[in-house]
Amino acid sequence: MKVRNETAPPLLSARLAYTILESAELAAVSASTIRRAIESNELKAARLGSASSAIRIRAVDLDRWLMQRAGSSEPAVVPAQLDVTGGGQNDAR
Repeated sequence: MKVRNETAPPLLSARLAYTILESAELAAVSASTIRRAIESNELKAARLGSASSAIRIRAVDLDRWLMQRAGSSEPAVVPAQLDVTGGGQNDAR
């Protein structure tokens, strides 16, 4: 099995865009918070049709919004580090 070392921003490595509900879950906020951020132009979103479920938020825009809310220039979601070497823990019992 080949393991890749992801260097892309964390959200971009998963998907390019999310619905309002998916964005809220990723950001650990309510869907209403996401909607308010879109309405106030704090968070960029695109409408893909006339239905409210047709709104998509790019992963990069969601991450940028989260960084602004946190007052940080670092990515809001930090990818987990995967130890593929098997080192780091002693299995001796």
